[in-house]
Amino acid sequence: MATVVNVNTTNNSAPAPYIPYVQCIPTAPVAPAAPAAPALQPIPSVGPKSCSVICPNCRQQVRTRVSSQSTNKTHIIALILCLAMLCPCAVCMYCTPCTRNVNHYCPACKALVNTYER
Repeated sequence: MATVVNVNTTNNSAPAPYIPYVQCIPTAPVAPAAPAAPALQPIPSVGPKSCSVICPNCRQQVRTRVSSQSTNKTHIIALILCLAMLCPCAVCMYCTPCTRNVNHYCPACKALVNTYER
């Protein structure tokens, strides 16, 4: 014979705790905000002499360090002078700044700021 056990013990137990119903309202997915682009610094205009500029790399107010550099134009003029038998004048093309570009560098971060082209 089978024995029936009553598992309903509602008369001895405490009432169930109240759990409030929270309704979740679906919303449109929000895209993450794109990081702000860094502000572009204008490239400072420079001349043949050292000048005071704001470095676009380190953003400091500096006086540029200059160095001259020979260009293709310098080499072509020197070659033409050599072919015209004016070799001493060709050497002068590399000694004078009139046919060489001037590179301006930041003394703080050593970055190239701009180039003055002749």
